[in-house]
Amino acid sequence: MKLRDLLKLRRVLKTTQKTKEKIVATEPVLGKGLLRSKTFWVNLLTALVTIGGTVSGISFFPESFVPYLAGGLAIANIFLRMLTDQPITGVK
Repeated sequence: MKLRDLLKLRRVLKTTQKTKEKIVATEPVLGKGLLRSKTFWVNLLTALVTIGGTVSGISFFPESFVPYLAGGLAIANIFLRMLTDQPITGVK
């Protein structure tokens, strides 16, 4: 290929990239409600179990499990966030 052809190809690729960026920027952002979020439900359930156990004095898990449960929750949150492709836009 000649240098002139390479420069022409480069211009075409740059123009294509700019057009793609404009299209992506103008696409509407679709979201979902908070109540449809798996991350929300995992965290709410964890909070309820933790608060319920603290208030009632009932231990749902042996104390030696607490670090493992905290680590598991952190991993679950990371995994669920990686699956997320929509922002939360409301409650429903």
